[in-house]
Amino acid sequence: MKRLIFYLLPIILLSAHFLKAQNASTAGVIPGKFPPTLWFNYADYEPGHTSNITHESGQSGGIGFNRPWFPALKPIPSGNNTFLSIFNQLGSPSQVAHKGAAAAFIKDLIPGRKYWLEYHMLSASMQYQGSDIPVTSYGTSGTLTLSNGASGTQTIPFDPLPPLDNVGSWVPGFIEFTATSTQATLVFTGTAGYEGGFTALDIGPTGIKLACNASGTSQVLLSSTTLAADCAGTVDLKNSYSGTPPPGTVVAWYYTPNHVKNTVVADPSHAMPGTYYAFYFDNSSNQCFNTDNSSAKVVVLPSPSKAGTQQVKLTDDYLNLGSCTNNPTVNLNSLLKDPIPVGVQVRWFNNPAHTGNHYSFVSQIKTPGIYYVFYYDSNANCYNTNNSTSKVAVSEQVVLRKNNASNQCPDKLVNLNNEYDSPIPSGSKLVWYTNPTHHGLAVSDPTQVTTGNYYAFFYNSANNCFNTDLSFAVIEVSIFLPCPCNAGTSEVTLKANSYNVDCPLTMDLATSVSTISPPNTTIQWFLDPKHTTSVPNPEAVGIGTYYAFIYDAVNKCYNTDNSTAQVTITGAACCNAGNEQVSLNRTNISNTCPSQTANLTKLIVSNKPQGSSIVWFTDASHTSAVPDPTKVGSGTYYAFFKDDALECFNTDVSTAKVTVAILLCETKVSLNLKVFLQGATTQENGVATMRNDLQVYKTGPSTFGLLPTQDPYGGDAVYPEIKNTFSKAGNVVDWVKVEIRSMQNPSIILESKSLLLRVDGTVLDVDGFAPKFNPQFGGVRIAVKHRNHLGVLGLGLVSFNAGTVNYDFSAELSKAYNVGATAQMVLSNGVWCMISGEIQQDFTIDNADFSTERISFNNGDFDTYKAEDLNLDGIVDNVDISLFSRSVLTKDIFQLLLTIKYETTF
Repeated sequence: MKRLIFYLLPIILLSAHFLKAQNASTAGVIPGKFPPTLWFNYADYEPGHTSNITHESGQSGGIGFNRPWFPALKPIPSGNNTFLSIFNQLGSPSQVAHKGAAAAFIKDLIPGRKYWLEYHMLSASMQYQGSDIPVTSYGTSGTLTLSNGASGTQTIPFDPLPPLDNVGSWVPGFIEFTATSTQATLVFTGTAGYEGGFTALDIGPTGIKLACNASGTSQVLLSSTTLAADCAGTVDLKNSYSGTPPPGTVVAWYYTPNHVKNTVVADPSHAMPGTYYAFYFDNSSNQCFNTDNSSAKVVVLPSPSKAGTQQVKLTDDYLNLGSCTNNPTVNLNSLLKDPIPVGVQVRWFNNPAHTGNHYSFVSQIKTPGIYYVFYYDSNANCYNTNNSTSKVAVSEQVVLRKNNASNQCPDKLVNLNNEYDSPIPSGSKLVWYTNPTHHGLAVSDPTQVTTGNYYAFFYNSANNCFNTDLSFAVIEVSIFLPCPCNAGTSEVTLKANSYNVDCPLTMDLATSVSTISPPNTTIQWFLDPKHTTSVPNPEAVGIGTYYAFIYDAVNKCYNTDNSTAQVTITGAACCNAGNEQVSLNRTNISNTCPSQTANLTKLIVSNKPQGSSIVWFTDASHTSAVPDPTKVGSGTYYAFFKDDALECFNTDVSTAKVTVAILLCETKVSLNLKVFLQGATTQENGVATMRNDLQVYKTGPSTFGLLPTQDPYGGDAVYPEIKNTFSKAGNVVDWVKVEIRSMQNPSIILESKSLLLRVDGTVLDVDGFAPKFNPQFGGVRIAVKHRNHLGVLGLGLVSFNAGTVNYDFSAELSKAYNVGATAQMVLSNGVWCMISGEIQQDFTIDNADFSTERISFNNGDFDTYKAEDLNLDGIVDNVDISLFSRSVLTKDIFQLLLTIKYETTF
């Protein structure tokens, strides 16, 4: 259905802003649009005007142009920018009468369908420009009239006084009409007093729409929101609704609350457990609902019945009543396949609809007949079904599958036992006779009988009795000989006996056959002429010799037992490279730092043929081979499969290419180093730290610091901000010298740097970052020196060629390399420290150091940056003497230093 859209199109105005009058017969209408697309002058009435909420665009009678409304209008309800207005005035001896009106066509109506027209009217007056005095009064009424295809009218009166008090307000209106044609005429008229007035009309884009008998009604009223399914597991949803639908509607049910099209409940009278939503539905041509979001919800609970809805499963559908007793019986329940559900009874009836009485003693059934079984829940009074297909035939006769049989070629005899497939009564066996009264001897081998009639009995050898003395269970056996063989005796005719095939050296043997096999036969292939070993896949065979036969599968026979229909396939060796392009997992790769090359062999190939290798070239036609695919630079490389034995490729033009981009790598190794000096180490809040007294030492009224800006180890490192604790390095203890030495021969210094030692033990370069060293590929040891502490040498580091290396001498003693029993470091304040007292820098702490220390002490050196200041506080005092005494009197340290000195040239 077309969506109905109300359009108010621009009005064609005269120079006085009036609508140009048109006859109804010539009014312009755009075909297919609905409702009206153009208002036109109606009969001899004065035309309407296109107005907005601030000004009336023009009016007849010479009462000014484009003047504002008085009072100002409220917003247009439909959201349109303009609306239609007409002017009316009663005539008098001194005043000309004015009658305004407008008309429009409503197009594309559907005859017989009901529609709603919704609109707003307003009464207003117009004022003099720049004055609060109205030039007109107000319209006293407005009327809409439908004709010529529909009928209906409505008038809205206006009065500024109570009880209406509605002048200047948009008043809603509503007309319901039934279309009698595809087009109708809509006319807007109005009235006013002697002073004249305006009546305005606003119809929005959806002002005319199909009516809905269900629309505007409340939610469906339910008498129950919960229903329990019946014995069959379903419920009639109408049981939850007791009211009467609004006229012209029905109650419709959906699985969703918003009546999605494909979720309608097809059969509400047999609803299964679940949730359902009710709607009032106008099922006339209007096809609409009372709501798009139903809260009328019914939950259907599962049936309380434990009987279920499934058929009872049986192990067989037959019981034999024959017995050697005088009163033979059978137990129907012996055929139940599954355990009886808890709370459920098994009932047997003589009909499939459980009508009448059920059998009470099912374990002692003595009457032949058909018995139907059901599950029954007595609490819910429910059966599992009202139509049981689970039935048992009770008979004293043996029940056979059929009453005739014949041999199936190539078999020449019949197996009688194949015609019985039910349980045999306990203690009995199935026997066959050639007469119905079991006279004489039983058939000795029932699995191989020839033509004749055979009668079946159950025989109980313990009691020497039969199930019956007169058997009606008879099979008539017919033997058809000789067995035909549709394969015939002719050899298979071949197009050729030998074929030379190209790679991939496979052939479909069927292409070599010119014989059309007889009906009901097939061509079969074997690896030998005696049809002993069949060919597994004749559609794709390789090099070899193959033999063809015609085979009759029904009669299981061949055309010959010695085939001369022979095909020999030969061919040259195949290139194992295949012919597929190399399938690579990536098309772009780069190097992994610190390597400056990429490795093509790391790419994953998913389709490499067996017996081939992957080779790389710098061109797509395998001309320039890549010397070492594990180390390639920037460029484009092409992959090929190659059979090295036959020197052949998968293709001569490779599309399997990889673009390599070499990224710039950081060529230096970043060293995160940590070390403590015994002389400066202390504690703050239980945490080991070092004092930066030399950095903050007050040297004058506004000057601080004794640390030199140039490193004291003869290098070229300079840190001008060394006396500023807010600089890049922060709180600095002193300069240290860090050396990178050979791991195998520590006497070889590979690189050294003068660096800054912070109070937390970290070592920084003058840029405020961790120092960077050249990569080494043979293993290294890290050594740290200080101007008045014994140097310390670390353990060997195998990897020192890329990235970041972390080394913390303070963490444990084992971080220092020990060539003897004496430790290189001393424990102080919970951390391992370099040992203080090495003033002479000759790798020993001895009397020479002490002598120098004593001279400086006697001189009373202070405000000084000297090696004799062992605790690094800027003063040579008793603390320094005490530190030195603890070191120089330690014989083990002296021995250690000799060892380090002479074995490592440290």
